[in-house]
Amino acid sequence: MTHPLYALAAATGVQLAASIIALPPADRASFVAACARVGRWVHVDVIEGSYRGQPGVALDDLAGFASVPGVRLDIHLMVDDPIDLARSGTLPRVARMTVELSAGIDPPEAVGAFRPYADEVWLSGEAAPGPAGSGMDGYLLMLTPPGKPGYAADLAQVDALKSHQRSSGLGVDGGVNVDNFTQIAAAGIGYAVVGRALHTHPTAN
Repeated sequence: MTHPLYALAAATGVQLAASIIALPPADRASFVAACARVGRWVHVDVIEGSYRGQPGVALDDLAGFASVPGVRLDIHLMVDDPIDLARSGTLPRVARMTVELSAGIDPPEAVGAFRPYADEVWLSGEAAPGPAGSGMDGYLLMLTPPGKPGYAADLAQVDALKSHQRSSGLGVDGGVNVDNFTQIAAAGIGYAVVGRALHTHPTAN
């Protein structure tokens, strides 16, 4: 499980999370287990409702991933009514829940709703630096439209982050790759989600 992106992340002090959405469903469980063995974060996209532009990870699979010993799971909920999902009591407890914000979602309410499910609750959106006063543990800035494949990272959003001090509670997701990673890291982010770019040549040195 070596890759140039892991080396770049180590050199810049950025925590890398491997998204599994680009993997065939049959390969996801073994990949999650492999990441858990070496202490790497795994990012799991649940995409439903109006966000649905590509198939996300099924809710029924989350409990299995969460049961892997030592797993560091970040579940990214791109759903129309995350509060309703939280109230359903069907989610496993994980290291982090990341809730995509949309119109009508109250950030403090969302953070409070997911506290029972995670050690950390992050919010996510397409504008930086995120909602103040929400009580969130971190903010994931989307560099591509959430749930939609085929977009390049909006690096203008990255440039807007440069006025912020580096923070482990500030992350980016969408279109992150070897070519733009150094620029992204220089903006002060502490966490980056990588999907297709990481799985393209997973054994590269």
